[in-house]
Amino acid sequence: MRKNIEEWMENIPGGMIIFRADDSSEIVYANRRAMEIYGCFSMEELLKLTGKSFIGGIFEEDRYRAEKGIWGQIDTGKRNYDHVVFRVHTKNGTMRQLDAFGRLTDDPDFGFVFYVFLADNDHVLGGYQARRAAFEHFMCEGETNGKDLPEPGYKGYLYFNLSKSAPVLKYDGIRYIPAGEEKTYTYDDHFEFLTSRMFNDEDRRTAQKFSRNRLLTYYQSGKRTLQTNLRYLCRGGWVNIHTDFTMTENPDTGDVIVLVQNENNSTEMLFERIIGTVISDLFEKLIYIDGPADVVLVEDHRGEEPVRVKASFRASTRRICLETGLSEEKPEDFLVTLGNVAADEEKVGWTFRKDGRIKLAQLREPYRGSGQFFILLNDITDRVEEYMDRSETNSPESEKSSALAHEYFTVIEIDVKERKIKPYKIYDNSPQILVDLINEGDYDKVCRAFTRYMVSGRYQKTFAKYSQLDYMAKRLSEIPTYDYIFESSSGFFTKFRAVRMKEINGEVTRMIVGFSDCDQEVRNYNKVYQESMTDELTGLNNRFGLREDFNGFPGRTLVIGRFDIDEFRRINDQCGHDAGDAALRDYAQLLRKSFQEMNIYRYGSDEFLIIGDYLPGAFEQSIAAYQSGLESMTVLGTEQKLSASVGYVTAYCESNEMLRHMLRASGQNLQKVKNNGKRGIFGCIYREEN
Repeated sequence: MRKNIEEWMENIPGGMIIFRADDSSEIVYANRRAMEIYGCFSMEELLKLTGKSFIGGIFEEDRYRAEKGIWGQIDTGKRNYDHVVFRVHTKNGTMRQLDAFGRLTDDPDFGFVFYVFLADNDHVLGGYQARRAAFEHFMCEGETNGKDLPEPGYKGYLYFNLSKSAPVLKYDGIRYIPAGEEKTYTYDDHFEFLTSRMFNDEDRRTAQKFSRNRLLTYYQSGKRTLQTNLRYLCRGGWVNIHTDFTMTENPDTGDVIVLVQNENNSTEMLFERIIGTVISDLFEKLIYIDGPADVVLVEDHRGEEPVRVKASFRASTRRICLETGLSEEKPEDFLVTLGNVAADEEKVGWTFRKDGRIKLAQLREPYRGSGQFFILLNDITDRVEEYMDRSETNSPESEKSSALAHEYFTVIEIDVKERKIKPYKIYDNSPQILVDLINEGDYDKVCRAFTRYMVSGRYQKTFAKYSQLDYMAKRLSEIPTYDYIFESSSGFFTKFRAVRMKEINGEVTRMIVGFSDCDQEVRNYNKVYQESMTDELTGLNNRFGLREDFNGFPGRTLVIGRFDIDEFRRINDQCGHDAGDAALRDYAQLLRKSFQEMNIYRYGSDEFLIIGDYLPGAFEQSIAAYQSGLESMTVLGTEQKLSASVGYVTAYCESNEMLRHMLRASGQNLQKVKNNGKRGIFGCIYREEN
């Protein structure tokens, strides 16, 4: 009977091994197919290869996991069987991956043994090798650039094993790990340290989403990438750090590994561009506040030469309040106040007295919610003919209205309690229905008519709010005058100014309202703001221009390319900065000529970015034209050839978050080219799982 069973096992479509269920795991039987799987022709060869041990024949990296899996499944299962997957080395040195289906039984001859059926699974091994290659690439994706954390553009990274409380696997560009503690610095230590250095409780609450357990939960639910922006205290002040978390599984151990990629996205570029000569003509002082970075920059144009001062925002808050006529607050509260004003009253200004002069302040927030603000200051004493310098008793109301009438094309006086108006001057081209209502004197009717006939549609809602009589009276009880800029129905920008005239027991009873032309002033400002989006050397849009365009890219099939001039620093060092500038201009012109339908940006010192619709065939033709043009380019004054590295990705972009990931993936492809000797192009289809 036993002989018949052995003959039957020789004919089954797979390998069969029996081994003892003890620490030795001694092989007591193997059929011919099992020997072939191991590359052996006899039982003796198999025993020699495995050391007579079934566990000993398993690839060393898989051995502990396989043995643990076998006994773990048996200990917890309702029946004595198991299924494990592992790799083995064959006699000829190749590796095979096997599926092993085993059952524990009490054999009358050998005692407790495992009967194991082996299925050769080469295609699974191929999948493993692909996962292994992808994992090795993942472990090289961290980016660093030699800058320190407080520097704009800084990059640094860390790798951690999330499945175990293990020390950091590798890192670069990270200088806050205590010396000598690299071998014990875990993700939990990293999380605890950074949380203690965060800007406020709101940032600390946000950070809780990225604890080790939360990251593992995200991974198990299928979410492999996350990102956040948080503010930290470091040497030199507060910095805003953008962090990408990318997770994948180690195919050998099954552990979840995370890449923590940090980048300092604070910058002074907008400040540098907006303080040009046009601004010096429009404003005498410019205050730039970067709350997250704890930086304040002041450019003063009152002297013959501009004077710039840089200081800590937190240490300068009181001084800023004095300079701008605002109430003194704690730094955190002051940022909240500025954010609320910018969000609710865009383009609004206020006036205040300082050193016997009348100052006009205007607030701008370039990017909503960024914690960065511009406050533009100007002396307007002469323009309003000092009517605010005179007290109510020494300055007749008629003189105040005359002062406004000198500058404004429409001026009215309002009796707040009676809600009646008295006109001093009416715009010549006003609709007759509006003129009749003004002469009737009912403020509410005039306000509704003015909003309908004189204000453009996109400004009507906000104008209706700022021109409500109760709102104006409340504002003027706090400050003597305030402005609001809107677009008229004829397309010109107009300034609406309310001035307090009479106040009784803190309640405003009368006010003057005037309208004046400020179209040229607004358009000059918009021109300067647009110039801040442009790189002066190449004429291309810069990173701020990219931010302006960002929301227009999702919902399209895109190609995103990163272009980097090779050895640019060496060009500057050996050939001079004039040659370097010429190389940048010529290279930018080549990109314009080759990618005419694309958005092109100067993304860094010697790095450029293109984003546009991906049209198969057309993009390849553009690449060919680019390569042809690059071959003929040389460095100014030399015969040295100019070369560059290119990385790109293509995909249908679903969201802003995916666009950010595509930008990062294109940078990774660029880095592959640079790591492989530069002077090349590498691109692929972007897939989120990769």
